This record gives sequence, C-alpha cells and structure tokens, in this order.
Amino acid sequence: LRSRGTKVLFFEMPYPAEVERSAAVISSAAMARKTFPDSASWLALQVDRSELRWTDGAHLDERSAIFVARAIETAAAEQISP
Repeated sequence: LRSRGTKVLFFEMPYPAEVERSAAVISSAAMARKTFPDSASWLALQVDRSELRWTDGAHLDERSAIFVARAIETAAAEQISP
C-alpha cells in the first residue's frame, strides 16, 4: 500500500491495566512493533482506560467503542495534518 502512495497507520487497542499486562497482549504488541518498527506509523491513542467496558474481554460495549473510535479519529487527524 505504501508503494502506491497510501499512508498506513497502526494503533494498539487500549485495554484495562490487568489485561494489558497479560502475556498475550504483551507478546502481540512486541510482535507488531517488531514487524512495523516505524514509530511514525503508530497512533498514540488518548483514552481514559478506566472508562472502557468490555463485554467479554475482547469486545467493547457501544459506549467504549465510541471513545476508542474518537481517539483513533483524533490521532489520525494529527498524523495527517501538516
């Protein structure tokens, strides 16, 4: 995609602290960062993790999904603005 002029951006899903410290999340994040090491391609999401609610440990409820979507939108706009 990049070779065709598309800007590719990544983000890490914000998890509650207890989930974020799990081996699965830590190893997944490490693999992703190793595979895509350009820090400029990663969005820094600003989300109050204490406000997030998880329906089953993998899926956000509607309210939380809106918070994350807004954080993605804001971070992406900052990346693409001159």
